[in-house]
Amino acid sequence: MSKVQQLDGEFPIVKGCPPTAKLPPNPHLVDTLRAGPTSPSTSESGTFFDLHPLTRDEKAFRNALLWVDQFCFLTGSASADLEPCYVVHPVRGSDEANVDRRKEVEDLLSDAGFNYGDKFRFDALFNGILLEASLHCQWATYASFCFVPPSARRTRPA
Repeated sequence: MSKVQQLDGEFPIVKGCPPTAKLPPNPHLVDTLRAGPTSPSTSESGTFFDLHPLTRDEKAFRNALLWVDQFCFLTGSASADLEPCYVVHPVRGSDEANVDRRKEVEDLLSDAGFNYGDKFRFDALFNGILLEASLHCQWATYASFCFVPPSARRTRPA
């Protein structure tokens, strides 16, 4: 049985989570999955993954994310064309400079407590989210989002 441990921060941390079974099929996706992913709009030539095919490691990462979550991180919508993306984009490459840089960044983020005191790894599930195809293009292009609360749009009385 897992237990919650309070660390120095204000967020509770769950350590030793027991393994879970695969999530049951999402009832919101049943019809969508049968129909297949939605086609891109006429203004788009395709999704990010149509233009940039996934590697074997990226497919494994996507499948692992879909195993534990079936909703878009930002909108909460269930869609058949959810695409995985990294919160912190990994350093790729097998040459010595990239391997050293990857280790430096992972160590820096581990020391900063990015994973609540555990070792940070680029390919771990906590470094990934699922996004709809249109949102994934924004994330891949700009690596940022801007949230504007509805109350902020109102003009202030003079």
